[in-house]
Amino acid sequence: MAIRAGASDLVRFHLRRGGQVNRQDDSGTSLLMYAASRGYAEICQILLEAGADPVLKNHQGQDALSLA
Repeated sequence: MAIRAGASDLVRFHLRRGGQVNRQDDSGTSLLMYAASRGYAEICQILLEAGADPVLKNHQGQDALSLA
């Protein structure tokens, strides 16, 4: 996954090709939550500009800000 690698160019590429910006995994963690938890500020900005929902919560009730 581009976010795991901290690869902002790949994140942009996937979003341009129709990647789902608010996709969540089995635990409810969104791409924005994952990037925030890793400290990837540039990727967080890219995701937010693409329409990522900053108030989505995972199954533990955490949002991106609480994981940052």
